[in-house]
Amino acid sequence: MKKKNLVYFTIFLIFYLILLYSLYLIERNHPETNIDSFFNAFWYSIVTLTTVGYGDYYPATVAGKLIGLFFLLGSLGILGFLVSQLNYKINAYMEAKKYGQHGLDLTDHIIIFGFNKFSQQVVSEIAAAHEKCVVVSNSKADLDTVIDKYQKNENMHVFHCEYDAYADLAKINISQAKCVYVSFMDDSESLVHILNIQAKYNNLKIIVNLNKPFLKETFKNAGVLFSISQEEIASKLIASYMFEPNAAEITEDIMSGTDENGSLDLKEFVIAKDHQLLSKTYDEAFVLLKQRFNAVLVGIYKNATGTLLKNPKHDIKIEKGDRLVCIADADFQSQMR
Repeated sequence: MKKKNLVYFTIFLIFYLILLYSLYLIERNHPETNIDSFFNAFWYSIVTLTTVGYGDYYPATVAGKLIGLFFLLGSLGILGFLVSQLNYKINAYMEAKKYGQHGLDLTDHIIIFGFNKFSQQVVSEIAAAHEKCVVVSNSKADLDTVIDKYQKNENMHVFHCEYDAYADLAKINISQAKCVYVSFMDDSESLVHILNIQAKYNNLKIIVNLNKPFLKETFKNAGVLFSISQEEIASKLIASYMFEPNAAEITEDIMSGTDENGSLDLKEFVIAKDHQLLSKTYDEAFVLLKQRFNAVLVGIYKNATGTLLKNPKHDIKIEKGDRLVCIADADFQSQMR
């Protein structure tokens, strides 16, 4: 393409120089002309082509005026070209900004690959939980759906790129993401994508939506943190509604990311060096959380061993870097800050 443009430019330059020299030859000996040198001819052409039109130099002969007409028409073409290029650049800049091409300065965010009906529901839950999220898709139509629905949500972002353009993912700071969720319609496509992004970016926390539950072990061996089968989850919830309807209703409420009044949610928070629960036993933390925040402690992630303990022994000590998991209402997170 650059070679083709160079050819066009060369042809234009040769044609321009021929016209310029012809104008000089025709005008130089005319008694009424003021274009009596090649420089004056050049100055007249520049003033005309740039639409400045000082009028200090002008052709006096008929042939010279015909050549001047070419310069005049050329000025309209140049002006039109410049306006169209400016318009193109502005539109390209605005479109790039719309689809995140200038990059997103985010950390501790969630990145979603693959936009389908199931991932749309995941996005809505993330939005309701007020988490930072970036939806990555190679379809601008899919991203337009996200933009239209969440245009007032400053935590929701989109990024347009081909799924195999792994180097471009640095623009959305993938290495600093809280987790990466992959939801393609084909499990093999998900596996290839996961292996490739892991080769480019280390230590990512990856969650994948599986269409075939028996592939869980395969994805675990590929370094996936959690493999989720929507069929498996749905079947367990339906069975729970059949035998334990009240327990199922609470489970569904906890699974939801909404923060409506009266709703319950699983909350997770890290123990910092100055946290009020530091060095307390599990039982002491359980009682304190229930009394002060009406929250129920259900588990602890031990940072030292990298293990999640569900309803552990009462005397286990809470240490710096541990993460506590509890059932609480919408106001809990703000109260714990």
